[in-house]
Amino acid sequence: MSTFPPLVDVDRLENGLALQAVEMHALPIVSVGLMLRAGSIDDPAGRAGLGHLTGSSLDAGTLSSDIHTLAERIEFLGTSLHVAVVHDATSIVCTTLTHHLDDAMSVVGDILCNAAFPQQEVDRLRASQTTSLLQMHDRPGTRASQALDAVLFSRRHPYGRPVMGEPEDVEQLARPDTRAFFQNRYRPGGAVAIAAGDTSISVWRDTCERHLGKWLGIAPASQAIPFIPDVERRKIFLIDRPATPQAEVRVGCIAMPGNHPDYLAATLLNYCLGGQFTSRLNLSLRERRGLTYGAWSAFSPFRLSGAFVEGGAFHTERTAEAIRVMIDEMERIVQDGISQEELRFAQQSMRGNFLRSFETPSQVGGRLQAIFAYDLPGDYHRTYLDRLAALTLEGIHRVAQHWLIPDRMAIVVVGDRSGLKDQLRKAEFGDIVDYSDF
Repeated sequence: MSTFPPLVDVDRLENGLALQAVEMHALPIVSVGLMLRAGSIDDPAGRAGLGHLTGSSLDAGTLSSDIHTLAERIEFLGTSLHVAVVHDATSIVCTTLTHHLDDAMSVVGDILCNAAFPQQEVDRLRASQTTSLLQMHDRPGTRASQALDAVLFSRRHPYGRPVMGEPEDVEQLARPDTRAFFQNRYRPGGAVAIAAGDTSISVWRDTCERHLGKWLGIAPASQAIPFIPDVERRKIFLIDRPATPQAEVRVGCIAMPGNHPDYLAATLLNYCLGGQFTSRLNLSLRERRGLTYGAWSAFSPFRLSGAFVEGGAFHTERTAEAIRVMIDEMERIVQDGISQEELRFAQQSMRGNFLRSFETPSQVGGRLQAIFAYDLPGDYHRTYLDRLAALTLEGIHRVAQHWLIPDRMAIVVVGDRSGLKDQLRKAEFGDIVDYSDF
């Protein structure tokens, strides 16, 4: 390939649908992604989980094809159609052989123009969504992560709730809700159709014009919903899970959105703190003390905000010790920054990871989808390596001091309260709140 990252050709249909194409002719494959502003942040009040239910119902039948006929059409093409709903967007993704691209897009076009949301299928998928939420509640790690989101953003904010919503809200959803959400949010104006692989912008435009040209409308802008952080000083939110030998711990705070100028530096900072197996957290907690099979940290971005999280599962009787190490490692990196050796190693590793993420059409398509999801600049990938190389010890230290404030962290612990409360109280991390997460 003559350029790296590969060039992105752009166009637009008359209905407002933005088009992007990246030519990769090594294999007769095309990866397709339709991105829409239809995430859980767009769920109406009292309808949490509606965006997810709408997305999962999307391929349940159209005006001309029931769910079985649609599945047979997709299977005949030797591909699969995947709809994913996140907080800030919905993606419709498939990878197909070049000579099946037109037929694959005929299915996508039928769905986007004629989705029918059959009553029986919506009811079935709503029940499945409710069951999935209850099952997630039984997984300590998921439960801890979701509780931390709720503590940081509050349950009143979409970022503070699971994308799938809350069981009591999902149980109230009905077919008219999915149809209304679809008709309002699934519009070409504000959406983008991405093709990466054995195609060109002219072929892609003709294909989209043929199958999506009659798709009309403009999706309203997502509202910037304000949130009030619930944590002004460090607290422990203790969730009782009796008779469990381990405690799931999450330590976190609100951080920057994915398009913030500090995000790349924060990613490198986290690479050293807890973003790799040889990071400081894992070495301190696993290798030196044997407190866990693995500890980690991450800056998790959304489009309008983000969060920093440290996490791990620890022996119940040594949970307070583990939390102390997590806080100490955070304080040390805030006070002293990282070393020149750590900076060099992280830059080399992140450079290699970046280069390897453009090897296949699906990877390239995923990169372009991220630009849409987080409102990144159009030249984000073209400038990435230069920006990475320009990061300095001083800049990384500034980011650590600005975004990581150990005294204002929320600490969520899911485990046996009878074996945890006394040791957490004696450790004096902060006030302990007996927290109900459901």
